[in-house]
Amino acid sequence: MTIVSLDDQLKLAQIRKARVETKKMACDIANAPRQLRIGIASEWLKIIAGVVVGIIGSVAVYSEFRAGKLVVENIKREAREAEALRDRANAEAGRARKERDQAFRDRDRAIKEGATVSKELKQKLTYTTAELGKVAPQLVQSRLTYIQFRGALPRDLINDLRANLGKDHFDAPGAERVAKDYSSHIKYFSPSDQPDAERLKQSVVAFFNAKGCPLLKLPTILPKDAPDKPLPLEVWISHSCIPVD
Repeated sequence: MTIVSLDDQLKLAQIRKARVETKKMACDIANAPRQLRIGIASEWLKIIAGVVVGIIGSVAVYSEFRAGKLVVENIKREAREAEALRDRANAEAGRARKERDQAFRDRDRAIKEGATVSKELKQKLTYTTAELGKVAPQLVQSRLTYIQFRGALPRDLINDLRANLGKDHFDAPGAERVAKDYSSHIKYFSPSDQPDAERLKQSVVAFFNAKGCPLLKLPTILPKDAPDKPLPLEVWISHSCIPVD
């Protein structure tokens, strides 16, 4: 079965109408006087011309309809393509956000794991040095240590502290009372001295605990502008302790 387009159907209808009108005109002319036939022929020529113009106009209208329909289809296609691009962009953005969040989680986990390993290593180094001092004290070199203090701390108490530190292999030849504003802390100047600083901290804390006046806080501090070379350790004590004998 042959499918006839709307355009062809319009043309065929117009042609058939023109044929019918032409036959009718021929009959009218044949039956009319000569003058009248001329007038009739003129009128029918106008009619035929109108039919032809109508056909052309129909074709033009149909062509404009097809062109308009094509424009609409192009606009719809472009809209679909734009929506597809938008969806792909949103999907890519979503994947990028997930990758970014995963990277942050991996970074935080690495930092946490690194801090845990570092803490465990420092504890092991401190413990190993202390144990070595017990079984082979000649193998542990005493660290030169300076003591600065303020508050209600008798000189005899500070001398006892110096002697106690000597048992833990810290050589504190003297102690200075410093009145400026500071809080208790242990200061060291090279990352490699951190285990000794921790060991010094434990010794000082244990001393004041034994005297019945524990230190609430005694952090170990590595200054930002530290020269990163072997230097004496420093003990800074801001405290009040009157031992009860």
